[in-house]
Amino acid sequence: MIFRSFFLLWMIFGLSACQEQVSYETLVTNPRYLQQEQKKCESDASNPQCKIVKQAAFVLDMLSHEQMEAPEAFGERILHAQMKMADAKETLDDAKAHVIELHRKNANQQLQNDAQKVLGQAKTNYDDTVMEVNILLAALFSTSPTN
Repeated sequence: MIFRSFFLLWMIFGLSACQEQVSYETLVTNPRYLQQEQKKCESDASNPQCKIVKQAAFVLDMLSHEQMEAPEAFGERILHAQMKMADAKETLDDAKAHVIELHRKNANQQLQNDAQKVLGQAKTNYDDTVMEVNILLAALFSTSPTN
């Protein structure tokens, strides 16, 4: 489980920096679109986008198998990620409020710069947790009985 979480995060952080035609996040959170892109890669494997498509398909497949093997544990994983996202949102809101307050008080520039850095880190953390939740939910819905 820890390896899978680490791997998922590695895939999120490692591939989200790629600026290809279609983002990794778009592919891994939209299983039907991912399938369409996989079909395109079957006919044109030389397309550089295909590497990202294959990696997104691998992660989604791995998560789908995890969900099928242990649905309750997977549900708990989603719940934990959603709680982490709520905490990250609260931290982000607090950081925004702090930046505004420092600006309003005309605090020294170093304090404002430090607060901006904290805000940037909080925003990155929140965005990453939102992506994690979206990926987990995509895996859940891609394996639901109605699909």
